[in-house]
Amino acid sequence: MMRGRLIKPKPSGRRRGGTGFTMLELAIVLVIVSALAAILFDRAQANLESAERMVMERQARDIGSALNYQVAKLVGFNQQRELDRLANANPVEWLPSKPANYLGEFGATPQGKEVAGNWFFDIETRELVYIVRRGDRFVADASGRKHVRYSVLLVTGSTNSAGTREITGARFQPVVPYVWN
Repeated sequence: MMRGRLIKPKPSGRRRGGTGFTMLELAIVLVIVSALAAILFDRAQANLESAERMVMERQARDIGSALNYQVAKLVGFNQQRELDRLANANPVEWLPSKPANYLGEFGATPQGKEVAGNWFFDIETRELVYIVRRGDRFVADASGRKHVRYSVLLVTGSTNSAGTREITGARFQPVVPYVWN
């Protein structure tokens, strides 16, 4: 005679050693993943902003080097009287090639989303202006704009026999110091 096996019904609910998640465990995992994603996103944004600042400052240094070359060229050819025209010139013209993010010359700030992250030359103030794209850590100017404005500052030396100060050099520098954390 065969003995039959008694089949016990499976208990409902979670079994010990089961492989599924409870709703509480799933919620905890989602909270942790969301927090990590938020931190990663913030760091990525900060890195992009830092990269933008570094590129802008590198381009400004390149323009400053081009200005130094112009000064040396004029002094080398004994054309110091021409140094004063550097203060009103568009500094981008001194570069071998215009930066890809140079918009051109304008009488007012160009408008639109596509202008952020670009340079333009303000023909009214005779300043080269960078419009900040990612400015979460950039401190806006007094009018609330996120711009960095550069100009050429002529460096003068001693007074000559005619009573005027002689120009001895030039510097490319921000008009107003900016803060970009």
